[in-house]
Amino acid sequence: MKKKDYSISIFKANIYSIPILIFIIFILIIPYFLYWGNDNLQTGLKSIKFYVLVPILLVGGIIHELIHAISYVIFGKAAFKEIKIGFHWKNITPYAHCTVPISASAYRISAVLPGIILGFIPGIFSIILGNSLLLVIALFFSIVSCGDFLIIWLIRKVKKEQLVQDHPEKAGCLVIEKE
Repeated sequence: MKKKDYSISIFKANIYSIPILIFIIFILIIPYFLYWGNDNLQTGLKSIKFYVLVPILLVGGIIHELIHAISYVIFGKAAFKEIKIGFHWKNITPYAHCTVPISASAYRISAVLPGIILGFIPGIFSIILGNSLLLVIALFFSIVSCGDFLIIWLIRKVKKEQLVQDHPEKAGCLVIEKE
């Protein structure tokens, strides 16, 4: 079984994610700013308490990885015992790793869901409600998902039915080629 590597180092993923980061900032902050104005944004940001925000972000980081893991099980048909969840101390990043091949379409869904659920949906609600705490949370989890969005870009030409296996150490996956 031949495997083609569609991965990059975590460091490079962080660098290459900068254009995605800029795009996310524009699609969340500009509509918020245009609708609610600078005063609302400034007042709201000043009212955010560190002791409230930090636990939300830490618990949210765990939830982000659990969404990946649950998505591997639901969409990729992987068993829970085939999912590893942990923390890369070297890169200061949590991870959810699927140890078995799944379809590229399931992998894409698993990659994008945390960003949608924890980033974009709260971002939309922050704009509707004018809630700057929700905006900060949405920005944080959208930014955290930049690497996931980059992975989707890396495998953009991979056919949806092709099997891919999550790379155990890098951002990305191995695509299993039919021989």
